[in-house]
Amino acid sequence: MKKLSLALMLVFAFAFSQAQKIEVSKGSVTVDGQPCLTVDKSDLNNLAIKDLSGNDIVYLKFLRDPLNQLYNVVVFVNSKKSFTSKRFIYNVKTLVKRMIDDKLLVNCIIDETKVDNFVMKHGE
Repeated sequence: MKKLSLALMLVFAFAFSQAQKIEVSKGSVTVDGQPCLTVDKSDLNNLAIKDLSGNDIVYLKFLRDPLNQLYNVVVFVNSKKSFTSKRFIYNVKTLVKRMIDDKLLVNCIIDETKVDNFVMKHGE
């Protein structure tokens, strides 16, 4: 039993040590303390996530259906791909975390070859 407990603690410690710390504050997104992206919040229903050069890379839209239920549309600007999410409502932090976890966002740059897979995996 002690060996099993020790093994589980090691697995959790390794998993948490590999996690990247993502912070969103005052229009900027930092990953592990390094500036990565910026966020244009001038329209709270339509957020633009930008690279550090100021180029739009993702639009995050918050909409309501006829039953007044909230949902997201996520648009990848360069590839002109998008998906809708009703079961999971994204905010900037959760979207960036998923993009990093799925290796879509690497070193603060979107890997355009992985956009289709991300859209298929997370779209409804």
